[in-house]
Amino acid sequence: MNPLYDRLPEIYRVKDEEQTPPGQLENYLAIADFIFDAIHENIESLYHDLFIETCVDWVIPYIGDLLGTSHSQRAMLWTLRADVADTIALRRRKGTLASIERLTYNLTQWGIHAVELRENLVWNQHLNHQRPDIGGNPPYAAATRFTPIRGGTVTLRDPAMLSLLNTPFDPFAHIPDLKPPTIGNIRYNLPNLAIFLWRLKDYRVRFTKPIVAIQATGTVEPGEATHVVRVYVHPLGEPVRLFNTYQFDPDKDPPVITQIDATPGPIATARLTTNSAAGKPENTWRSTLTIPLILTFPLSIFPR
Repeated sequence: MNPLYDRLPEIYRVKDEEQTPPGQLENYLAIADFIFDAIHENIESLYHDLFIETCVDWVIPYIGDLLGTSHSQRAMLWTLRADVADTIALRRRKGTLASIERLTYNLTQWGIHAVELRENLVWNQHLNHQRPDIGGNPPYAAATRFTPIRGGTVTLRDPAMLSLLNTPFDPFAHIPDLKPPTIGNIRYNLPNLAIFLWRLKDYRVRFTKPIVAIQATGTVEPGEATHVVRVYVHPLGEPVRLFNTYQFDPDKDPPVITQIDATPGPIATARLTTNSAAGKPENTWRSTLTIPLILTFPLSIFPR
């Protein structure tokens, strides 16, 4: 196929076929067309070199130099491409909680949860300009007596919610703390950011099985559970501290902020012994039975 020759008027192509030997003009233009193809391929490769995913190997250090990233001299070439691509992803999300968690995990390999402390400051409604639907998360109009809100007093009706007080997942509002930030102390203020780390890794015990006892509740009202499931975690009924498993995925796109049941920390007793939405029972256990159940953990299984 010769694009230059195909663009000629048909009279010239007919005359070229009548020559002896035929196709002299076509062969001559094929040389120029070969040069044009090389230029076109070079331009196309230059376009691919603009992206770290498709650039050739020799371009990677130049892109990394433009970003100001550093890499070990003993590292393999494929790790250099991944490192530069990770740097680009972090720069695009610079200043977001997801990028902070991802960068911290890359540096420490520990469990991580970042919190903008200004979101936990007390936020009261202006009496002359009340906006009940924009009063924080959740909105005031959708709040119940068990819902922590940024304005008002702390609800004392939900032990599972109260167990989160002064933890990385504290949902309650606090007054500003103007003292300088220090390690180990949470200073709630407008410009402050808290990074919580779990240095201990979670280890799953794979060869044990909790003892489950299902008991009927007797006569129940419509809509109530007909059975109660009691779970003994330790086979001998000894006190055991339960922990969550770390479920952070640094390669997930778009990134997701870590939640309470995705960090390798101990599970509060109140979150397991109360049937509260703050305990998120749907994340703790799963039943294959078709009958309505109530899951309870005896207090005797928890260390005091």
